[in-house]
Amino acid sequence: MELMHADLKEGRRLPDASHITDIMDHSSRLVDLVNSMLEVSRLEAGDFPLDLGSYELYPLVRLAVASFGTLGDGRTIQVHGAEKPLRVLCDPNIVQRVLINLVSNAIRYTPPNRRIDIEVGVRDQCAAVSVRDFAG
Repeated sequence: MELMHADLKEGRRLPDASHITDIMDHSSRLVDLVNSMLEVSRLEAGDFPLDLGSYELYPLVRLAVASFGTLGDGRTIQVHGAEKPLRVLCDPNIVQRVLINLVSNAIRYTPPNRRIDIEVGVRDQCAAVSVRDFAG
């Protein structure tokens, strides 16, 4: 922003809005990546407090999916499984962040008119969530 302000003061032409939006999106992703790396480092060092509790997994998944609203271009997200309540010991904020990251990646690589499947269930006696895209 400071650079754009300096360009305006010097009479230079500003980049169009799409370039600015791209720059802001990429900057935001970079900040998220750095923050994630720092959190992983703190977690590995045992310096990351977790707020553990017993939660139903399926509602956590639905909440993460709902944060994306309606997708454009005919893409859909379908959540399957967990017909029986599936309680897990977790930090719901961390679970949400991981799920949102996985679904964001699936959305990024899913072409128009394709779906993303999320399966919630039990695998090898453990709770499991899988995110699958059909990128072609």
